[in-house]
Amino acid sequence: MSTELGNDFGSCGEKLLTALFSQLLVNVKIMNLSAHVCLRRVIACTQYPKMLPIICEQMKSKSPMCRKRAAEYIELIFQLWELNIITKNLSILEGTIKSGINDADSDTRIFSRRTFWLYNEFFPKNAEK
Repeated sequence: MSTELGNDFGSCGEKLLTALFSQLLVNVKIMNLSAHVCLRRVIACTQYPKMLPIICEQMKSKSPMCRKRAAEYIELIFQLWELNIITKNLSILEGTIKSGINDADSDTRIFSRRTFWLYNEFFPKNAEK
């Protein structure tokens, strides 16, 4: 639906995010992978600003898997979303990138470093801080 509806899917996608993030913690691999694929598709096809705080909130999770996936989705947002949406939510994203770079999980740090370089391309003056 996200692919077909695009940004019109935003309010529905916003409600799905929390449920999909909880499915990332399931030990059944097919459920975990399906949730991951669904989250990637929703984020790639639906540029809805209200989804950003929900994704950024997952960086505070106790689960390394949730933090890693959230860092991956933030990188995807920087790659695919329009710059004006990112700019409006810059303060939240900056804090998320910082916490990801300092995370205990190495995969989360890798995704966050790659996101930082994308951030540096778009906002070089802010990245110097």
